Amino acid sequence: MAASSIACELWAAAGGDPAFIDNLEVTGSGSLPSVFPVSDLAAAAVGCAGLAVAELIAARFGVAAGVRVDRRLCSIWSGLSVRPQGWQLPPEKRAEATYAEHRRQKASGSGGCGFRLPLW
Repeated sequence: MAASSIACELWAAAGGDPAFIDNLEVTGSGSLPSVFPVSDLAAAAVGCAGLAVAELIAARFGVAAGVRVDRRLCSIWSGLSVRPQGWQLPPEKRAEATYAEHRRQKASGSGGCGFRLPLW
């Protein structure tokens, strides 16, 4: 699984104990629409954060906790909370977004009177 290989790289880069990577289990399915493995990265990042907590628990109490990450929930959270900054859509995509905004306003009955529906 790609999320596991990304998690291994992230965990090694963070200096985590290599033995703890075996405590990570990535479950679920689904991906955000992207040519890049953003869902894999999201699940791996959340998993590594969980592994860091598990490592702290093991250091304090001597018990290694397992970490289970739901890939679908990570994808949903990433898709709703992470937004690009410092760039704009290409002109053809901007035209599609503008048309979609017009259709949303018309469907909501606001007619462009300042009410803006969320994009998700």
